[in-house]
Amino acid sequence: MADNLKEYLLTAKTTDEDSLLDNLAYTLGHRRSQLPWISTFSGTSVASLINAIDAGKIKPVKRGTSPRLGFVYTGQGAQWWAMGRELIDVYPVFKVALLDCDVQLKKLGAKWNMIGKPPHLIIALAGD
Repeated sequence: MADNLKEYLLTAKTTDEDSLLDNLAYTLGHRRSQLPWISTFSGTSVASLINAIDAGKIKPVKRGTSPRLGFVYTGQGAQWWAMGRELIDVYPVFKVALLDCDVQLKKLGAKWNMIGKPPHLIIALAGD
Protein backbone atom coordinates (compact mmCIF):
# COMPACT_ATOMS: atom_id res chain seq x y z
CA MET A 1 0.00 0.00 0.00
CA ALA A 2 2.91 2.33 0.71
CA ASP A 3 4.24 1.69 -2.78
CA ASN A 4 0.81 2.48 -4.24
CA LEU A 5 0.69 5.71 -2.24
CA LYS A 6 4.17 6.63 -3.43
CA GLU A 7 3.18 5.96 -7.05
CA TYR A 8 0.11 8.16 -6.61
CA LEU A 9 2.20 10.97 -5.11
CA LEU A 10 4.75 10.75 -7.93
CA THR A 11 2.08 10.95 -10.65
CA ALA A 12 -0.42 13.35 -9.03
CA LYS A 13 -0.83 16.49 -11.07
CA THR A 14 -1.78 19.48 -8.99
CA THR A 15 -1.21 23.19 -8.87
CA ASP A 16 -2.17 23.39 -5.20
CA GLU A 17 -0.05 21.05 -3.06
CA ASP A 18 -1.78 22.09 0.19
CA SER A 19 -5.16 21.11 -1.24
CA LEU A 20 -3.75 17.79 -2.45
CA LEU A 21 -2.34 17.05 1.02
CA ASP A 22 -5.59 18.07 2.75
CA ASN A 23 -7.63 15.82 0.45
CA LEU A 24 -5.14 12.96 0.82
CA ALA A 25 -5.20 13.19 4.63
CA TYR A 26 -9.00 13.22 4.65
CA THR A 27 -9.31 10.29 2.26
CA LEU A 28 -6.74 8.14 4.06
CA GLY A 29 -8.20 8.97 7.46
CA HIS A 30 -11.91 8.76 6.75
CA ARG A 31 -12.68 7.09 3.44
CA ARG A 32 -10.51 3.98 3.54
CA SER A 33 -11.33 0.56 4.93
CA GLN A 34 -10.22 0.12 8.51
CA LEU A 35 -7.80 -2.79 8.13
CA PRO A 36 -6.34 -4.77 11.04
CA TRP A 37 -2.80 -3.46 10.38
CA ILE A 38 -1.97 0.26 10.14
CA SER A 39 1.09 2.44 9.70
CA THR A 40 1.46 6.16 10.14
CA PHE A 41 3.93 8.82 9.12
CA SER A 42 3.82 12.53 8.57
CA GLY A 43 5.10 15.03 6.09
CA THR A 44 4.66 18.67 5.18
CA SER A 45 4.94 18.23 1.42
CA VAL A 46 4.53 15.63 -1.28
CA ALA A 47 8.32 15.30 -1.42
CA SER A 48 8.59 14.71 2.34
CA LEU A 49 5.92 11.99 2.17
CA ILE A 50 7.79 10.27 -0.66
CA ASN A 51 11.02 10.53 1.36
CA ALA A 52 9.31 9.00 4.41
CA ILE A 53 8.12 6.06 2.31
CA ASP A 54 11.57 5.63 0.73
CA ALA A 55 13.32 5.71 4.12
CA GLY A 56 11.86 2.30 4.94
CA LYS A 57 11.16 3.23 8.55
CA ILE A 58 7.39 2.80 8.29
CA LYS A 59 6.46 -0.20 10.43
CA PRO A 60 2.90 -1.51 10.38
CA VAL A 61 1.29 -2.27 13.74
CA LYS A 62 -1.76 -4.34 14.59
CA ARG A 63 -4.79 -2.37 15.72
CA GLY A 64 -5.67 -2.72 19.37
CA THR A 65 -9.35 -3.50 18.89
CA SER A 66 -11.29 -5.76 16.59
CA PRO A 67 -13.36 -4.03 13.94
CA ARG A 68 -17.08 -3.78 14.64
CA LEU A 69 -19.56 -5.12 12.14
CA GLY A 70 -23.12 -3.98 11.69
CA PHE A 71 -25.95 -5.36 9.60
CA VAL A 72 -29.19 -3.54 8.89
CA TYR A 73 -31.94 -4.91 6.69
CA THR A 74 -34.70 -2.37 6.28
CA GLY A 75 -36.93 -4.39 4.01
CA GLN A 76 -37.47 -1.25 1.95
CA GLY A 77 -36.16 0.11 -1.29
CA ALA A 78 -35.81 -1.44 -4.70
CA GLN A 79 -36.12 -5.02 -3.44
CA TRP A 80 -39.43 -6.78 -2.88
CA TRP A 81 -40.76 -5.79 0.56
CA ALA A 82 -40.90 -9.38 1.85
CA MET A 83 -37.49 -10.45 0.57
CA GLY A 84 -36.12 -10.70 4.11
CA ARG A 85 -38.89 -13.12 5.07
CA GLU A 86 -38.05 -15.31 2.10
CA LEU A 87 -34.40 -15.36 3.11
CA ILE A 88 -35.36 -16.41 6.65
CA ASP A 89 -37.34 -19.36 5.32
CA VAL A 90 -34.85 -20.44 2.65
CA TYR A 91 -31.48 -19.89 4.39
CA PRO A 92 -31.20 -21.16 7.97
CA VAL A 93 -27.86 -19.38 8.38
CA PHE A 94 -29.58 -16.06 7.64
CA LYS A 95 -32.22 -16.79 10.27
CA VAL A 96 -29.56 -17.67 12.86
CA ALA A 97 -27.66 -14.46 12.03
CA LEU A 98 -30.82 -12.39 12.52
CA LEU A 99 -31.54 -14.12 15.81
CA ASP A 100 -27.98 -13.51 17.00
CA CYS A 101 -28.31 -9.84 16.01
CA ASP A 102 -31.58 -9.65 17.89
CA VAL A 103 -29.96 -10.96 21.09
CA GLN A 104 -27.26 -8.29 20.80
CA LEU A 105 -29.79 -5.55 20.09
CA LYS A 106 -31.78 -6.61 23.16
CA LYS A 107 -28.60 -6.18 25.24
CA LEU A 108 -28.43 -2.62 23.90
CA GLY A 109 -32.04 -1.97 24.94
CA ALA A 110 -34.00 -2.56 21.71
CA LYS A 111 -37.72 -3.03 22.37
CA TRP A 112 -38.45 -4.51 18.94
CA ASN A 113 -37.63 -7.91 17.41
CA MET A 114 -35.57 -8.63 14.31
CA ILE A 115 -38.13 -11.04 12.85
CA GLY A 116 -41.24 -10.24 14.84
CA LYS A 117 -41.08 -13.08 17.35
CA PRO A 118 -41.51 -12.71 21.11
CA PRO A 119 -38.17 -11.99 22.86
CA HIS A 120 -38.23 -15.20 24.93
CA LEU A 121 -38.55 -17.32 21.77
CA ILE A 122 -35.74 -15.45 20.01
CA ILE A 123 -33.34 -16.00 22.88
CA ALA A 124 -34.28 -19.68 23.02
CA LEU A 125 -33.76 -20.10 19.26
CA ALA A 126 -30.43 -18.26 19.33
CA GLY A 127 -29.17 -20.66 21.98
CA ASP A 128 -30.13 -23.77 19.96
